[in-house]
Amino acid sequence: MPATRYDIERLEIKIMNQAEELAALKSLTTQLGKANDEIQAKIKALQDAVTNGEVSPEIAAAVADLTAAGQKLDDIVPDAPTP
Repeated sequence: MPATRYDIERLEIKIMNQAEELAALKSLTTQLGKANDEIQAKIKALQDAVTNGEVSPEIAAAVADLTAAGQKLDDIVPDAPTP
C-alpha cells in the first residue's frame, strides 16, 4: 500500500523533531563541557591554595570532598579508551 499524504507529513514532522532534538543534545553537550571546564578550573585553584598553605584545614577538607564529588560525577560515564 503506497504512503498517503498524511503518512508523508507525519514522517516529515518526525524528521524535523529529530533534527531539533539533535540540535538540543549538541547544545547541551557543549554547555556541559563548558561547565566542566569552569568547575575543573575552580577546583584546581582551590587545590593550589591548599598546596600553598593558603587555607585553613577545614577548607582543605572541603576541597578534598569537592574533588571526590567531582570524581564521582566523572565516573558516571567511563572514559573513552585511548588509541
